[in-house]
Parts: sequence; C-alpha cells; structure tokens
Amino acid sequence: MRGGTRISAEPDTRAGVRIETWEARSVVDFAWTASPRFQKLVREVRPLQAPSHASPDDDPVLLERRRIAGLLGIDENELKLPPVKVTLLLQPEHERQADRHFEAARVALGLFGLWLGPYPYDTLTIVDPAHGAERAGGMEYPQLVTTGTNIANPAATQRPEGVIVHEIGHQWFMNVLASNEAEEAWLDEGLTTYFTAHALDVAYGPAQESMRLLDIPLLVHPVFEFPGLGAGWPGWVGLPDWAAPPQLDILRAWRDLPPLTALPTPRYRDDPVEPRRRSYLAREAWDVATLPAWRFADRRSYGVNAYSRPALFVATLRRTLRARLGAEDGERAFVAGMRAYARTWRFRHPGGADFLAAFSEGAGFDARPLARALLESTGTLDYAVESLETVRDPELAGWVLRDGEVVHVEPEENGAGADEAPAERTAIVVRRRGEVVVPVQLAVTRDERPGADAVWEIVEWDGRERWKRFELPGRVTMARLHPHLEYPQDRSRRNDSLRRDPDRRPGLKWGVRFLLWLENAALSYGRFL
Repeated sequence: MRGGTRISAEPDTRAGVRIETWEARSVVDFAWTASPRFQKLVREVRPLQAPSHASPDDDPVLLERRRIAGLLGIDENELKLPPVKVTLLLQPEHERQADRHFEAARVALGLFGLWLGPYPYDTLTIVDPAHGAERAGGMEYPQLVTTGTNIANPAATQRPEGVIVHEIGHQWFMNVLASNEAEEAWLDEGLTTYFTAHALDVAYGPAQESMRLLDIPLLVHPVFEFPGLGAGWPGWVGLPDWAAPPQLDILRAWRDLPPLTALPTPRYRDDPVEPRRRSYLAREAWDVATLPAWRFADRRSYGVNAYSRPALFVATLRRTLRARLGAEDGERAFVAGMRAYARTWRFRHPGGADFLAAFSEGAGFDARPLARALLESTGTLDYAVESLETVRDPELAGWVLRDGEVVHVEPEENGAGADEAPAERTAIVVRRRGEVVVPVQLAVTRDERPGADAVWEIVEWDGRERWKRFELPGRVTMARLHPHLEYPQDRSRRNDSLRRDPDRRPGLKWGVRFLLWLENAALSYGRFL
C-alpha cells in the first residue's frame, strides 16, 4: 500500500508478480508498506459528520466549526471540508480498535482543516505497525501515516488517538506547507505538537497517565519512583543496546507500583501544554530552538527545542493576544494569523521568518519580538513579585496656615480626620530574575479574599529593567504576574504572586499529602523488611 491513488494493477505472468502504478501530486515524499497480516478497512470519512452514536450538538468538530465561524463572522455552512477515503491497515489483534482509528482520523481532518484549511487530497492511509516494529510507528508521509497501539489500550490513554492526530497534523505542516524539517524542525514538529495538544483537548480532554505491567497498561501513576533496572543509566554510561539489562516488568512493579501509592492521575488538569512545559524546563537553556537539527547538543535537546519549546511559543502567542485584546478578539486574531500563514504559504516551502511575517500580518500583532526572546535565546524566563507593602506619605509637620493664622504643627497633632492625614498606598516590587525580556502584565486586587469573582486591575510593564517598583493608591491585597499564563516558559510559578496575608491552606494541603506519602511508603515496603 502506498500513499496516493492507485492508477493501475496488472499481473506480470512471466515474473509471477503484479505491477501497480500509483500517483500522488503536490507531495514532498512518498512511502509504501506491505504485509500479509494487514486487515484492510476502507471508509469514507466525512470530517463534519458526527458519528452515528453521538449527537451533532455535542460533537467537538461541529462545535469547533460553529466557534470558528463565529470568530470569522461567517455562516458555519461556509466552512466546508470534503470527504476523504481513509484506508486503515490494521493488525488482526487490534481489530476492536478500528472505530477508534477512524474517529481519530475524522477529528484530525476536521479540526486541522478548520484551523488551517481543508485537507487537499482524496485519500489517506493509516498503517498499524506489526508487533516488534514499534519504531516504524509515529511517522508521517504525504497521504500516509503510521500509528501504534496495544491490544489492551483503553480509550482513557488516548493511544492510538494521540499518535493518529499528531501524524495527520503533519499533513499540513510537513507536507502542505512543506517547511524544511532538517533546517527548522521547530516549524514542523513544534507547530504540529501545539495543535495536536489543542485538538486532543477539544475532542477528548485530558488523557489519563498509565504505566505498563507485563505490557498491560494500568490507569494509575506512581506517586514516587525509584531508579533501578528500568532507569536510563545504561544509555547515560554509553552501553550499547545489546549490553543493557532487560526491562523486567515484574521488578518495575515491585519498585514503582506499590499498591497503595499508585493513583489515577490526568496528564494535565487545565492546561494542555503543561506536559510540554515540564519537558522544556529540563533543558531550557541548552540551545536556541532555531538551530538546524544536526547542531543540537544531543537528542534530548533536539526533542525539547523541536517539539516542546515551539509548542509553548505558539501557546504564548495565543494567550498574549487574548490577554491584550480580550478573550474573543484575541482568539479571533490568533485564528486569523494561523489561517493567514496556512493560506499564504500553502505548497510554497516557508521558513520561520515567513511564518512570523504571515502570522503577524493576519493577527495584526508583531510576533517577531516574542520569537527573538523565546526561540532565539538561551536565556531563562523568570519574573517574580518580590514584595508588597503599605507606604504612607510622611505626616505633616512645621509651620502651616490655618484659619488665617500661621501655626506650628507637630506630627502627633494630625488626627485621622485631618485634611493633612497621610494617604495609604501600596508599593509592589517586581524583579526580572532571568535573562529573557518580555512584556509583563501585573494584576492586582483589593479584595480581602481574592477568588474567581475578584476585581483585578492590570498594570503593564515592558519587563526590561532588572526590577521595577510600582506604587498604587489604596490597599492592594494580592499581586500576580502573568494572569493569563501567557508564559508557560516561566521557570518558577511559585514566585509569580504574593499576598499581603499569607494563605496557609496550600501548606496544610501539601503537609497532609506528605504524611500520606510516608504512610503509604511504609505500608507498601514494610512487608519486605
């Protein structure tokens, strides 16, 4: 099976083979595969048609079409996506997951089509690699993608859904836009990574963390892990694969999965790029993201700068627009910027500068300064609220005119009701601890117990000085940096806010969790002593 359309198939009786002719136009690559075990399933996938078991009013793709049409100010029926003939080459043991494969393909074709323009081909092939050929999975070619699953994978793990959505997303960034992945990996892998997270969040919500025991996924995650035979030390010391000790699941089960310390844990709760933030912070200052692929320090640095870091950058663009223009207008600008890039450079091999220029023009927002700070720098981003305190004007003292007479006033003569009573103000000191300079928003509130319904005031700062002192009238009870989480690259979120009166609830919560952790560890491992 090849990516593309079969033109002819003729048997060659002399050689005992069959000669097939395939055609694929406007592509940058090709691939083919063959196996006697493939179960070939063919369906016409209509991206804007909800599955038979679901209501159209609840279908995530149709809801997203309604949202995008509203942002663009057009009728939703004007957003049309053509049907695609999808061929699924499935391993027999994964037959029960066929519907999940096709639905993930519909989600990807629908959401990426709404965000970046329709899928331009008539056909798409999805290949499920055989057991033992897992490294062939998770690859993209024009009109052909490879996935990967396991016979026992529950839907909550979003596997194969996550792999399918990601690889089909490459049909736009790798093939239709056709940027050079070797020279600017961030422009392909990074943008695909962000929109994969966005698509999975829209269609499925958070996946559940899992661990494997005897190759069976368990929908739990260990509270703590101990290094051992399952750790990565063989690679760290340079051992070849044949010399590395085996990954023994039974030892991993004893070491990392005590029955009382494995908890059901979502991959994220509110922010779909949060897993990428954790990855980025592990190598935040090693390389700039715009290097050619062969110039990164190592494989891990490549992964961070090609996948995680640019995904966070796109999240910053979106959240910055929403923070400065308002939620609806900012979302409209972001959608317009991405659609302008996809439309302007369709089949034209753009580079990073082309993406930034097209996005900036479409969104009406210059994205290039943020790119220089967040992609082309090896500095760290960290702003902190250092202090929040009340200040008062000095009390009046000296000779003053009162009731037509010049009198001498001492400080203690100024009562609270006197005209000269000192005015209360709040001084807030914000510090730039990292090297990266970005515009910063400081949100302040005067509510005694700030919550979701608190009234917040926004103070703008260009972020250039090493520290900045703000003096605001009245009594400010809390100050918070990056109120819209514009910068998931921020090294430490613990210093992003400060309250006048400390909140003891987080300390109590983490204290109870720590005691529970100790108790579970003692109960789990005490039986071996």
